[in-house]
Amino acid sequence: MDLSFVCPCYNSKESLPRLIASFEKQAYECELLIVCDPSKDGTEEYLLNVAKENPKIRLIINEKRLGIMGSRLEGIKNAKGDYVAFVDADDFLDENFSKVMLETAKEYNADAVDCSFYVKRGDKPSKKNWLGGHLMVMDSYKANKELLKDFVVRGFLWTKMFRRTLLLKTPYIRLEAFEDIAFVYSVFDKCHKVVHIPNPLYHYVKGNEGSASSKKDPGRAMLHLTSFLSVHRYATAKNDPKLLKIVQKSYFRSKLSLLYDLDRSIKDGLSKEDAKKIKGYLKFMKQDIPISLDTDYGFESLLGASLVNED
Repeated sequence: MDLSFVCPCYNSKESLPRLIASFEKQAYECELLIVCDPSKDGTEEYLLNVAKENPKIRLIINEKRLGIMGSRLEGIKNAKGDYVAFVDADDFLDENFSKVMLETAKEYNADAVDCSFYVKRGDKPSKKNWLGGHLMVMDSYKANKELLKDFVVRGFLWTKMFRRTLLLKTPYIRLEAFEDIAFVYSVFDKCHKVVHIPNPLYHYVKGNEGSASSKKDPGRAMLHLTSFLSVHRYATAKNDPKLLKIVQKSYFRSKLSLLYDLDRSIKDGLSKEDAKKIKGYLKFMKQDIPISLDTDYGFESLLGASLVNED
């Protein structure tokens, strides 16, 4: 098996047919591994019927809700492909995704491949993301530097394909939201070669009512901060000055992103006093030492759950 697509889903009966149709157009030997949290809209029943008709579609039904990252991990553990890519249930694939990504991985002997994407809004045709960039062949440091810039190599997990053996060695980043960039950072660190290609090969459907990005949440900025600090904790735990320097140099880009989420969180009910504290916490990214968990910062439980040791 060349490639496994891992798709976490929950109450996704309406959007899954489009995703499945795009998977069935893939040219290479692939499987679609759908990991379903207990749903209320008949998603499980629909998927059971689909899996009976198509042996390349496999279904895992979780006994309890694991969330997006927990479901992805179940998919990684059960995937049969040499490479693993991730797709969200409300998005869909370009028909050339598997062909271009796998041929790129083979040509460069890459551990990971990153592509550009389309954005689809409502009933309008998909539009190419204008930040497609150019071909880049990178080592792990360069890849993480570009990732934290979040300009061409974006923080999204669904634009990336990884060698499965590396995913199995990667720490579990357990976050309630903004988990992608922290997880990708830890995987890139294990890669000898990462390739970014400008080809748009994924269709991101923007503006879904049920998506995490569309929900009102006064805690959104705090969760985003936790993701940034999880990256810092990973770098300090590795005791790699070069890796940590990359994190520290990303401070202003991270601050810009956090300010956007602080504005949204304030509109959703976050007090300006708490927003000021969160903004101040980001300065910890400039530290050379691990962030202590016995301090009275007010987010120890989040940090304590954000990184699990490799063993």
